[in-house]
Amino acid sequence: MKFIIVSFLFIFTAVAAPVIILDKPHNTAKVMNEQSDSTKLSPNSTWFETQLGIYISVEYMTIDPAKYTQELRKSAKDTLAFEYWLGGFTIKAMDSKDGCITINLSTEGHTRVMFITPDYFVITSYIPGESDKELTYGSSIIYFPEKNLLKELESIIVFSVNNNTLNCSMEHHSLGEREYKEFGRYDVINEKFTRQIK
Repeated sequence: MKFIIVSFLFIFTAVAAPVIILDKPHNTAKVMNEQSDSTKLSPNSTWFETQLGIYISVEYMTIDPAKYTQELRKSAKDTLAFEYWLGGFTIKAMDSKDGCITINLSTEGHTRVMFITPDYFVITSYIPGESDKELTYGSSIIYFPEKNLLKELESIIVFSVNNNTLNCSMEHHSLGEREYKEFGRYDVINEKFTRQIK
């Protein structure tokens, strides 16, 4: 009888101990993650993390992200996954002011900057020229969360954002014509570029 009880205890310990040992760290890790999530994430900021892989801590989430709720379409995810846009990015710097979060994703020789507002985000991507007048052959892409729409702004390089206005340049490089660059503003609502008058 003593042998049966000892054998039973040995078998129970052998089966239950790994479960108890594995379960305890798992629960601890879960609690730690819940604590860090609750202290660092603001409401809806997880959209940027789940959809784009970009973590924005509460100190930079100074905009209302309520419109960012829809899951990105597969075509939009595929486009944004290109290295030209968000593929293989590393966040170099992040800033937030005047209703816009600015994220620098640049690498040596390739400038990539993302601007996030409550109504849209825009990513501009280009290879800087040696002077302001030199063409960069860059472009930008804009996403409207309410419409779940991703659209390319061909040949537009964005420098800053002010509400629904993009301060930018537009490059003209049609085949057989003189290449040149214009500085101005792009109206996001009217989808119109206005040249800056000197």
